Amino acid sequence: MEEWDTYQKKARIGKYGITGKAGEYLLQLEQSLGYFPVTAFVQAWLSSREERERYIYSQAFDFWQEGRDKTLTEMAGHLGITGERARQIRVRLFKELTVFLQGLMIGGDCPYDCLDINLADKVNKAEGTAFNANFIRFIIGNAYKTLMVVGNAEDSLVVKFKGGTDDAFVAAIPKAMADFFDYNAYLSVIESLNARKRLDPQREPLPEGSTEVKDLCSVLAFLRYGWERENDFLILPPNADKNRSDIMEDIIRDAGRPLSIEEIMQEYARRYPDRKTDRLKIRGNIHVNPRIVPHGRTGVYSLAEWIDGSARGGTIRSFVRECLDASENHIVPSKDVYEYVRRFRPMSSDENIICNLMLESEKSFRILWKDGVSYLSYSADDIPEGYKQHVRSQSERRSFSESIGLIDNFISRHGYMPKVCDNPEETRLARFLSNIRSQRRKEQLTEEELSELIRLESKLDGGIIQLELF
Repeated sequence: MEEWDTYQKKARIGKYGITGKAGEYLLQLEQSLGYFPVTAFVQAWLSSREERERYIYSQAFDFWQEGRDKTLTEMAGHLGITGERARQIRVRLFKELTVFLQGLMIGGDCPYDCLDINLADKVNKAEGTAFNANFIRFIIGNAYKTLMVVGNAEDSLVVKFKGGTDDAFVAAIPKAMADFFDYNAYLSVIESLNARKRLDPQREPLPEGSTEVKDLCSVLAFLRYGWERENDFLILPPNADKNRSDIMEDIIRDAGRPLSIEEIMQEYARRYPDRKTDRLKIRGNIHVNPRIVPHGRTGVYSLAEWIDGSARGGTIRSFVRECLDASENHIVPSKDVYEYVRRFRPMSSDENIICNLMLESEKSFRILWKDGVSYLSYSADDIPEGYKQHVRSQSERRSFSESIGLIDNFISRHGYMPKVCDNPEETRLARFLSNIRSQRRKEQLTEEELSELIRLESKLDGGIIQLELF
């Protein structure tokens, strides 16, 4: 009786062209496992095909744990056929494979745990195969009567003309479960969810239905994307990095105060040690974010939403404009303007503020006098009756060469270019330097003045780097 049973099994696999040592191996494997090794059987069947079919199955399909590097075009060139002919053969062979598997019609309980995340490793180890999880689930889902395949099998298991495969998925589920829910449609839903950019974890409810439906849907989501389940929700992890502009905003927000560009760079390097960047790129990332505002030209940055106190971004000139615009005639006592500016820049002195306004290249502001009181207004407005414009005397002005000489001495004493700061004299020199650099860009300097500026900048290595502060 035992010999008859062995004879029948040999005949059963022999009709698929699997004979000799390959057939003996399958029978021995079945005996040791206690069930028919269907994936080992498929591997033997693929090996029994004629040479050209074996080559196409090995190169045109994504069946294997180790992906193939060849493209369909390369395969066509190897066979001496056109790419379209290769595609047609691939379609035919895939249909033949599907029909072959469905024709097995294996009854009884399936011995494979098709919903196990480690299915491929376990099956390959037990049966001596080298298939990927998609193909193993495809084999089992087609071969067993009680199971069915969900997902786009052909897109998952064929190599495209340009090489590689689409990010597709195949699973095998009990046919009885499909009577209550459309799992193919649900796979499309989770694929659509996964395609959305997520910077933070997201909770997505499982579909309405029975406990069995929810359980199977959560398993499919886990197999597909590794999403974990929490009660009746799937937890979708982040799938995208924030752009650097948003990261700069987070760094300032997390600090809770304005930060210098050096502080921002240091924190960025701490958070992302593997990313390379430089000061210029960081500044570019900051300046394209409308939610980040500079503190004048000091290299310090704040958030636009911080509108109170010293944390507020903006320039001295922007604060002066706010104060003037709040007045009906745009004329405000200078002391009131200074106090308004100091609400946001408490360290700014009267001299620092007026120096900032008077050195503006557009000359937008002017000083007026009335009854011995100094006022600030816009230079474009008419002067009302009773006011007189303050005109700086020649003794108040410095010549170009005098200012250059002062900056020259400043560099010798301090070892760096003057910059906008709490020191009014240094700020005045910095504004002058900013002004003549602006004139250089507009080609408004004489050859002698340009030569002096170049000499000054070349005196201090790296001095031109200070340009961004002005």
